[in-house]
Amino acid sequence: MSVKLPTVQWLRLAAVVLFVLSVGAAVLDLLALGELRRTHPETTDWITQAAAPGVVALLIGAAGACVLLGISQVLSSLASLATQLRAERGGPMTPEISTRALDQLSEAVEALTRQMQCRATDPGASHAPDAAGLPPASTLNERLLERAVFLLEELRETSLLNETQRAERLSQLVHRRKHAALLDVSRLLQQGQWAKAEHLLSALEKQHPGEPDVVDARSALEVSRGAVERQTLADTRARAEDLMAVGSWDQALEMVQSLVDNFPSNADARVMLARVSRERDLFRESTVQRLYEEAKYELERRNWRRALGAVQKLTERYPDHSKTNKLRPQFRTIQDNAEIEERQETESRIRELVQAKRFADAIALSEDLLRRFPKSPQADAISELLPKMRELAIQHEAGAIR
Repeated sequence: MSVKLPTVQWLRLAAVVLFVLSVGAAVLDLLALGELRRTHPETTDWITQAAAPGVVALLIGAAGACVLLGISQVLSSLASLATQLRAERGGPMTPEISTRALDQLSEAVEALTRQMQCRATDPGASHAPDAAGLPPASTLNERLLERAVFLLEELRETSLLNETQRAERLSQLVHRRKHAALLDVSRLLQQGQWAKAEHLLSALEKQHPGEPDVVDARSALEVSRGAVERQTLADTRARAEDLMAVGSWDQALEMVQSLVDNFPSNADARVMLARVSRERDLFRESTVQRLYEEAKYELERRNWRRALGAVQKLTERYPDHSKTNKLRPQFRTIQDNAEIEERQETESRIRELVQAKRFADAIALSEDLLRRFPKSPQADAISELLPKMRELAIQHEAGAIR
C-alpha cells in the first residue's frame, strides 16, 4: 500500500503560506480599521471590536504555522532515525512499517492544515462546520493534534522494532480486531439483528477461515436464529397484514424485507415479500389512476380548485410516476386558475354578506382577501369598498341600539 505522507518541505511551505494568509487578513482588517477611524472620528468604542478579527487571524496563523513546523521537525527526526537504523542493520528497511499509521497521520495533518487555513482567511467562521463537513475548529484542532501525536508515537515505536517484533505486533492487532468483531456478533445476536450479524460473520469467515472461535460464532448464529424463526415469521405476518389493511404499504414492505434479510433461507418469508410487493404495486397503480382521472374530470369541467387538490395529492404521493409527469406541465396554469376562482368566489361572497347586512363578516372576509391576495384586481375593488363597509357597519350597529 502506498503512503501519501506530506514531505518536510511541503509542511514548511504550508506553514509559511498559513502565516502569510493570516498576516494578509490582519492587514485587511487594519485597512478597514483606518476607514472606520476616518468615518467615525468622534468615538473610539468600535476600535476593540473592529480590531479583534485581525488579531485573531494573526494568532491563529502563527499558532498553525508553529504546529506545522513542529510536525515537520518530528518527521525530519524520524527520517534521520530510519536512515541511522538502515545503516546499523546494513540494509534497507521494509517499506511496510506501520503504513496504516502513516496513512492516518497524513490524513490528520492534511485536515489540520485545511482547517487552519480556513480559519486564517475567515476568522468569523472558526466556530462553524466547513464545506467538507468538519466539526467546529475549537474541538477539531485538539482532536487532530492528539491523533497526530499518537500516530507519531506509534510510528516511532514501530520503526524501532525488528522483523519478528513487527510480525508479532501485527498478529496481536489482527487478534484484537477479530475479538472485537466477535463481540459485535454476540451483541447483534442478543438484539435479534440477524442480518447484520450474518454480514459481519461472513466477513470474519473470509478473514479467518476454519478458526474455532469463528466456527463457534457461526453455530451460535444458526441456533439463535432457528430458535426464533417460526415465531418471528408469524408475528411479522400478523403485523404486515394490519399495516396493509390501513394502507401503510411502505411500512409493511420494509418490515417483510427485514424478515427476509434476517432469515434468507426461509421460503415462507420470500413468498410473503413477493405478495406484499405485488399488492403494494397494485394499490399504487390504482391510486395513481384514480387521482389522475379525478384531475382530468375536474379540468374538463374547469373546477380548478378541485383539480388542483387532485394534482397536488398525485404530486406529493407519487412524484416520479409517469402520469404525474403528464400533469406537471399544467400545474402552474391550474394553480393560477384555482387562485382566480377562489378570489372571484370570495368577492361574490363578500357582496352577498353586504346585501344581507352582515357587515362584520363581510369586513373580516375582505381583510382576509387583502392579506392573501394583496395585488389582485379583487383586492383593488375591495380596498375601495372597505371604508364604506365599515361606515355601514357603524350605522347598522347604531340603528340596532336605538
